[in-house]
Amino acid sequence: MPARPVAAGRRERAHVRTSPSAVALRFFLAGAGLLALLAGPLTGTAAAAPANDSLPSVSGNQWVGQTLTLTPGQWSNVTSTSERWQDCDSGGDVCAPIPGATGDAYAVTASDLGYTIGVAETATAPDGSTSTAFAKRTATVAPPSNQSPPTISGRVVQGQTLTATRGAWTNQPTAYTYQWDDCNGSGSGCTPIAGATDSSYTVAPGDTGSTFVVQETAFDESTASSPVSSSTSGVAQTGSSVTLAASPGNVAVNQAVVLAATVTAQSGSATPTGSMTFTDDGTAITGCSGVAVSAGAVRCQTSFPAGQAQLAVTFDPAAGSVVLGSTSPVVTLPVVRDTLRIALRAGKQVMAGTRLTDTATLSLPAQPERAFAPTGTIEFLDHGKPLAGCTKQRMVKLAATCSTTYVLPGKQTLTAAYRGDANFDAVTSSASALNVTPIPVDGAVTSTLSWTFYFTPSYTSVVHLVLLGVPYGSSVQLGCHGHGCPFASRPVALPKARPCADAPVTGCPASNVSMTASLVGRQLGIGAQITVMVAHARYVGKYYSFTIRARAQPRVRIACLAPDSPIPGADCSFGQTTSGVG
Repeated sequence: MPARPVAAGRRERAHVRTSPSAVALRFFLAGAGLLALLAGPLTGTAAAAPANDSLPSVSGNQWVGQTLTLTPGQWSNVTSTSERWQDCDSGGDVCAPIPGATGDAYAVTASDLGYTIGVAETATAPDGSTSTAFAKRTATVAPPSNQSPPTISGRVVQGQTLTATRGAWTNQPTAYTYQWDDCNGSGSGCTPIAGATDSSYTVAPGDTGSTFVVQETAFDESTASSPVSSSTSGVAQTGSSVTLAASPGNVAVNQAVVLAATVTAQSGSATPTGSMTFTDDGTAITGCSGVAVSAGAVRCQTSFPAGQAQLAVTFDPAAGSVVLGSTSPVVTLPVVRDTLRIALRAGKQVMAGTRLTDTATLSLPAQPERAFAPTGTIEFLDHGKPLAGCTKQRMVKLAATCSTTYVLPGKQTLTAAYRGDANFDAVTSSASALNVTPIPVDGAVTSTLSWTFYFTPSYTSVVHLVLLGVPYGSSVQLGCHGHGCPFASRPVALPKARPCADAPVTGCPASNVSMTASLVGRQLGIGAQITVMVAHARYVGKYYSFTIRARAQPRVRIACLAPDSPIPGADCSFGQTTSGVG
């Protein structure tokens, strides 16, 4: 408690606060007078002194700026009461009136700091006698006291705002002030930031690498607390800016592309450290991920599939970096399909009936690295028309083959075509000329066919079908196509025989072969067709066909077969022949 008498600044009270002993003597004399009045002899007249039935009381907070309120006591035999507010020591034993502080309310001021506050209520009787009762003293008047420091929220990043949230204080302060300090990375060596006296602060470019402290001071009227501070947990960081360039700006599939990226700190003073990752449509590019930054730049070489590459690069700062990560704007890179070459390796001459294998090979433009290979198939063509069985040949190591038998002699023009895919254009090889020579013919099969049919308006039946004079070494194929046929095609078993040692094939003993049992009793519908083919190696064969008609004998066609060919010819001119063909 402040020393008595009242300290400087309370001059108007000095004439009533002489010393603690004088105040105590005055309170003692006043009490003694009250006791004498109460102890006086009772007579028939009314008591002269007022009688107190209940003491007055004080309510309110004893803080500077707050108002205390007196609840009067209860009295008997009084005509009036008056109040006098007093500053007392911490025990409430030594008090002195506060000049001008009367009435039932009192506003605590800074001059009351260190004192308790009480009030003396004096009651006056009709005869002028008085009695005084004292209200309970308040707690000691004290300035604001901090219970918990302020807190700081926000990202410690250049351009971001830090905000101080008020700490907890006692004695209900009426005002607060703030001061932000700029400190080194360890939180020491702080200096006040000029003009940073609000509860918030926006991190400036020059703050990069610093931590921050905010000091909060609480005020109670004119009385200030001691400043209480709080600091940020991390150093101030600055943003970054990333740029990306691709060279060349227009490329084809598998063409080498150089990606170059640079990163700079927004503050212009910090050095970015870390790595960069290049992406295409959000996916990391193989071999271009986590590339270490050197002097703020990185480079990476790669290639792309056809289409529109959507390129970007992301800077990932190293641990403890004061430069934040960022991503570049997207750069669109057009990538066109690549152009290939195809070469066809084919024979120049082949005998009819001989199987020939051709090979087509794709060639890629020379590139240092190749990420994409052609997919799909290769088609082989003769005179621009697909070769049967060679329309979609699978590639193995960029090559495909086609094996085919050329039945008819003549000049062929062969090409191979790659139809392309998403990354490569279609391409056709140069034409290759092939000469298919006739098969050497030693003679002709002289077999004949005997037949009898029974026909009706709706169907036809086979009555007799026998092949006569089938030479040794021949093969016979019986076919039936259409309504009523029991099969499509089947070989006909021939009797075993020995070849003649001293005669040509056509002069050797021949066999007769019946095919009636295979078709007898079958009702063949209109349009059905029966075929009989007799073939012999290096000999012109025989071909018979019967087309079922309504109300008429079947339409008969007899033709020749080239040696080892299932295709009937329009005539029998298959190279060299012998006489006696019938």
